[in-house]
This record gives sequence, structure tokens and C-alpha cells, in this order.
Amino acid sequence: QTLTQRYAQYYNLPEGLLVTEVTDNAGADLAGIKVNDVITEFDGKKIKSMEDIEKIKSKHKVGDILSITYYQYKERTYATENIILMEDKSQ
Repeated sequence: QTLTQRYAQYYNLPEGLLVTEVTDNAGADLAGIKVNDVITEFDGKKIKSMEDIEKIKSKHKVGDILSITYYQYKERTYATENIILMEDKSQ
């Protein structure tokens, strides 16, 4: 879910993509991303929507390693991890 500037300021969160669901054993899960974390960068680029992530993913192939930076809601810290781009099985 896109985290608007207004919502982010109200809850003292960074702008980015609010994680509302994490699929078991998917890239985000393996990177340690949890529900309510906020993805701020993907492959070194600022993220504000799921469309931003999809654009970046479309330029890569399954098996590529990409960096993801996210704000850990519970810990109130940032983390950067490398993830392996996996096949999208939701389609």
C-alpha cells in the first residue's frame, strides 16, 4: 500500500510502500521484511508504489539479486538486504 506523505508524517514513518502482506518463502520474507515495515528503496531506487517495484522487476530476470531497503516498524530502524528475484506465482 502506498504510504502518502500525509500518512507518513502523521505516523512518523518514511514515505514508501507499506507492507500489508508477506508471502511465506518469497523474497521479502527471506529478507526479513514484516507486515507494517515500509519499503523505501528497491535496486537502489526510491519506492513510493507497487508500480515502482513492478517497473524495476520488469527490467530483471528471475534469479537476479537486487537490494531492498526498508524501515523496520517494530525496531524503528532501517535495514538493507539483498534478495533473489523469484517467479511471481500470484498470476
